[in-house]
Amino acid sequence: MKFFWPILLICLVLGNTKADEKDLNKLVKVVKFLKVIGDIKEGKRKLQQSTDDTTDGDTTDDSQISLNSSKTGIDPSKLDDDMGYQTGNSSANYQIKKFYLFSQKKGDDYFLFHMLWAFLQRRVPSSIKMRLLVLYATSRLRNLEDAAQSVPCECTISDSSQSTATTGKNGTGDDIDYSCKGEKDENRMVSRVKVDTSIPMDMDGETVDFKEVNFDEEAAKQAENITNYTEGLSEESSPVYRKSSSGLSGGAIAGIVIACVAVLIAAAVAAIMLRKPTPPIDNTTVVDLKQENI
Repeated sequence: MKFFWPILLICLVLGNTKADEKDLNKLVKVVKFLKVIGDIKEGKRKLQQSTDDTTDGDTTDDSQISLNSSKTGIDPSKLDDDMGYQTGNSSANYQIKKFYLFSQKKGDDYFLFHMLWAFLQRRVPSSIKMRLLVLYATSRLRNLEDAAQSVPCECTISDSSQSTATTGKNGTGDDIDYSCKGEKDENRMVSRVKVDTSIPMDMDGETVDFKEVNFDEEAAKQAENITNYTEGLSEESSPVYRKSSSGLSGGAIAGIVIACVAVLIAAAVAAIMLRKPTPPIDNTTVVDLKQENI
């Protein structure tokens, strides 16, 4: 329809056999003008459509995302941003020691993992809330707009006698285990989970900025993609929550050996003390026999 009027004018000109060169030139100018008007309208239409697509999408400006926001679409390139995980400050009041035991199921709307924390002269919280950046596993290029999200995550102190006993008290640097649950889309798998330090955490209602948190060297690497760390803890890496063993420790074995040696020595001494003396030889009989022979 946008070329209807130019075509009509051309038909009228061609139908008029008396049209001179001057009229034809005017007609060409009119056609060019109408084409320019059409191009301007088309450009405005495309710009409006692009604006509508951006508004209707799930992607949100980072400044609009808060700690308690629901999962929100983000630009996937944000997962490549440097989050500035601080390391090398062993005297920091808040310490992240390790990420481990990541797990997920496609049909669930959440994923799980564990964290080891240490607190120095700071109250041990029962709950820690933070934001995570997730990247979904997808091979469809048209789904790039919703391939990444900022999601909420809550970590609660593990149910054990040691951990619950420390809740609400000032930490002394011991490792404290937390079980974490982050949100994801149902029937989708995440290929990357990254700790977002741009939004402060909440620890039992107290706001804690990541500038106050030190990451162990290993934990800083793990925070880039927690999905890679599905294994549990070794006894060496968790001295506080080490599983009980049916074997004996080295000190216990040494004590038993020493006790056994002491018992053997005591038994030997007792045997020597209780040993009966050899009866003396009766020499009178020998003397009597000699006298009788004489």
